[in-house]
Amino acid sequence: MFIITVLQIFTTNIVPILLIMLAGWALARHFDVDVQSIGKASFYIFSPALTFRLIYNSDISASDSLAVLLAILAVFTGVALSTWLIAKLLRIGRLETKSLIVSSSGPNMGNYGLSVAAFAFGDVVLEYAAIIMVAGTIIYNLIAALLSERQTNFRQT
Repeated sequence: MFIITVLQIFTTNIVPILLIMLAGWALARHFDVDVQSIGKASFYIFSPALTFRLIYNSDISASDSLAVLLAILAVFTGVALSTWLIAKLLRIGRLETKSLIVSSSGPNMGNYGLSVAAFAFGDVVLEYAAIIMVAGTIIYNLIAALLSERQTNFRQT
């Protein structure tokens, strides 16, 4: 039973990603592809358009969106506080502690995260994944900006 479940997960989740990677490799091998331009278009045009469309057409209620936002904030805060506590216990300097907090608590849930969520759980979860990606990115960038500035005042930053 376990092996069947693992094979099912592999074929429904991992194989589609591998096929996309294989198609990209084959395309780059046989054609002169400007990967940097494709990456920039994906990052600056396609991903924001997809995210906007997902959130705009979403049937997720405001209370569910708020719950997702609060959960992301709780996870971020928990990781940041844990990192701060460990840094204090190890007597790491202030600047290094800030760097550790930013690097350890930053979510990695961009384009790849949306694809994995869609492959693994279907289109219904994709709407939640888009909200998680946007909220996580906003929270992370705000906290990263606050920690990277020399000012301790929120308004100054």
